[in-house]
Parts: sequence; C-alpha cells; structure tokens
Amino acid sequence: LLGASCLELNGSDEYAYNSGTTWGFGDTWTIEFWFKTSTDSNMTLLDLHNDSNDHNRIHISTVASSNEIKVLPYDKDGYTSGGTLISSGFDFRDGKWHHVAFTSSGTGKELYIDGKLNASDSVALDRDNDPTMRLRLGRLHSSSSEHFNGCIDELRMWNAVRTSTEIRDNMFKSGYSNLSNNGGLMAAYDFDAGTGSDVNNANASSEVGARDLSLYDGGGLETSGLWAGSGTFTRGTSTLNMTGASG
Repeated sequence: LLGASCLELNGSDEYAYNSGTTWGFGDTWTIEFWFKTSTDSNMTLLDLHNDSNDHNRIHISTVASSNEIKVLPYDKDGYTSGGTLISSGFDFRDGKWHHVAFTSSGTGKELYIDGKLNASDSVALDRDNDPTMRLRLGRLHSSSSEHFNGCIDELRMWNAVRTSTEIRDNMFKSGYSNLSNNGGLMAAYDFDAGTGSDVNNANASSEVGARDLSLYDGGGLETSGLWAGSGTFTRGTSTLNMTGASG
C-alpha cells in the first residue's frame, strides 16, 4: 500500500468502471499497477473493452490452473494473433503486494513482475490508433463475471514503452509530480481518496476527467466499501524490515 488507501474488491460484485473514452494509445503502450490476492481463481484484473466485440481489447487476468498472470491483447479486428503473454514461475496467490507492468511496442511485448522481466515475445500487434474503449478493474467486461478478490493500487497507462529502468524507478512512487519521465502518461489512479464513488484520473498537473472511474457493487454506485485503509503496526506481531548502509 503506497498511499493512504487502495482499491479493495470483494470478488463477488465490486469493480471500477469507465463508461467509454479514448485512452491516447494504439500499438505502443505500457500498463502497470500493484495488486495482491490470496484467492486461487480465474479473475479479471483489468479489461479494456468496447462492450460490442473484441476489437482492440486488452485483458489482464489471473489463471488458476497455473497460478500465473495472463495478458491477452487483441488486434483491431478482434483476433489474438498479436500473441498472449503468461508469466513464468510466479504464484499470484501469496497475499503479498506485486507490481505488474506490460509493454507493447507494436513489434513485441514484455511482461515485468516486481520490476523484473518475466516474459516477452516478438509478435506484432496491430491495434487501431486510439479507439474508444470502456475500462473495468476487477470484472470481466459486460458479462459481470471473473470478479477480482483482492486489492489494486497505482494503476498507470502510458502511450510509450516504458524501459525496465523507468519501471523500477517509478514503481514505488505515487503522484504525477513524483514520477520521473512522466511524459506519455495517459491515465493514472493512485486510489488514495479512501471515500466516495469516484476515482480521479491524475495523469497530469490538472485532471483529465473523461478518464475518471466510478466504483460499483451489486447495488449500484458505492461510496465506501471499495476502499482500504492504511495498515497498522502492532507491537509483538508486526515486522519492520530496514535496509540501507550503516553509519
């Protein structure tokens, strides 16, 4: 948990949603975020979809059968010929925070787990230049299934391929002004509000409201139940790890 709060989803009916806009990228992009879960299930972390077909879709999910993360991008005609990336040797169910970053250059893709390159390919991906898409976090597009049970934090979407150095340098930072090389940032959500049904897109010095998110549960807009509070330190049971040079 990097800031004051994060998105905390119950795995049954809670999710974040944008009803449709352009996101500022086509073939070249990076999507990154933090997440944690202890649930062994097929769950959707992020689904960028137009709710009509799979054209230009980007779907990031957990795979229960292999305990891995799968990133499935679709081309402009709705085919997966652009290649699927699945993490290797990574168990998402450990209840710990993990950082995921997925990059696409149009001619190849890379998947980073906790700042380290985990999987890659050299398969071309041909999306439309800047399609209008709906964004859901924690739920599969319009079918209302594959709900995510766990926490999501610091989601960022770029119209550039972030390098491994940029990913590592910024993965522990929060807030637009704190990010190095922040040009190309199309959407950013720190999930620090801790209350309310809106999540502001803070991808620049001023908010770009068309990319804001709304929070929902089975009863409609939700103002409090999807937020996590800051952790506590309990003497005798909590552990504090300190690293750095002595002196």
